[in-house]
Amino acid sequence: QAQAGALYLLSVSRSHSLELSATCYKASMAYCGKWRHWRQALLLFAEMMVFRKEPNTIACNVQANACARARKWQHVLQIVELMRMHGPKLDLITLNITADACAKGRNWQAAVAMLVVMHQLKLEPD
Repeated sequence: QAQAGALYLLSVSRSHSLELSATCYKASMAYCGKWRHWRQALLLFAEMMVFRKEPNTIACNVQANACARARKWQHVLQIVELMRMHGPKLDLITLNITADACAKGRNWQAAVAMLVVMHQLKLEPD
């Protein structure tokens, strides 16, 4: 219910030309991820960047999870690459989502690469 409310809030805010918070974007992306609307989640993520709502690690993880739930491991890898190049900082959740998405997509090389990154960052995989 709360996530559906977040999408409604997003819609109403847009129709009244109100500035949206990063939290509103994250909640809306989480809702999209839950229902595997990964394209909508990507659009929200891009919109967040356009309007200078710098995504933090949580927002990136929400977006990565939305893509992973839809079995779009290529998009998850793109998010990780953007995070590595521009921030925010990768965390264990990011890397777990990515390794799992790649493994489910049978991209074993990328899945193992995420385990290597975890080791380099001294993080223990879940």
